[in-house]
Amino acid sequence: MARKIRFPLEMSDGAKVRDIEELKVHFSLESVLEYLANGKLITWLRDRYYEDIVQEILSLDTKDSDYRRKLCTIFGVEYCDEENDYEEYTRKLELLRQYTDNREYDDVVDFIAFSQEDLYDLLDEEDIDTVYLCGTSFSIPLGRENMTYIGINQPTVVIHSRTAVDFEQKNIHFQNVKLNGEETISVPKNQPMSTVCEETVEEENTVTVTDDIQDNTDLQEHCQEHLPYGEYCQSYIGILLPVQDRIASQQLYETLVPQFQDVHYHIDDDIRELRNQIRQSGIIGMAKNFPEILS
Repeated sequence: MARKIRFPLEMSDGAKVRDIEELKVHFSLESVLEYLANGKLITWLRDRYYEDIVQEILSLDTKDSDYRRKLCTIFGVEYCDEENDYEEYTRKLELLRQYTDNREYDDVVDFIAFSQEDLYDLLDEEDIDTVYLCGTSFSIPLGRENMTYIGINQPTVVIHSRTAVDFEQKNIHFQNVKLNGEETISVPKNQPMSTVCEETVEEENTVTVTDDIQDNTDLQEHCQEHLPYGEYCQSYIGILLPVQDRIASQQLYETLVPQFQDVHYHIDDDIRELRNQIRQSGIIGMAKNFPEILS
């Protein structure tokens, strides 16, 4: 009796799979779809007596929007939309080229955040401990510890906290970024910023750092010298303004505060006064003199 020759299926990684377990290890959705289209997958399965899998595959509706996912479920592998992954890779690569031609970042493009939403998506992945930042400004969530943030184009990172933040304890590190300010800082793992100073205000705070911070002592001294004037506190939107505009806004604040110290505002009295002025001015009913407007 002649021995039947059972051919392997070559996956996208070059592996030639000969049984269902090898197929799971080297599974490529695009390769499987190609072999399904030319009939080789069904033949491969039947040659190995996987008739139950064949019937499950043949029962699928190829027009079903969830067809690919269901096909992966049949083989017991996690669904991965390779086409969408490629599109996302291409999108990030094109964005990266707008900032730099440095090819060293090509290998980590999947770990680059170009927006706050990108950053959140990356932080959703539990096995990621390094994120590259490329953009204007990023708000860093302190709840995600054991992280290193590396700036590509020296972006601004914003830290919001009502209390002092011990970065060393949280194992959070920054490299080549601007921390709510203008000057670039790098805080490598062997020289962490231990604490961000605490501002005594009721609203959520940010700390403006404009010096070259090297250690905790420098940071504490900076905070003592640069705490905001009075109750003035830079907002999250404020840090997006150009430096001169931010300085101008604080100067305007300092100018206006003394002017309002002697103002006594009472909403009920002011509403009554406004009503009286409106009645006396004759504004009410004035439109009746212009019937062509009302028609």
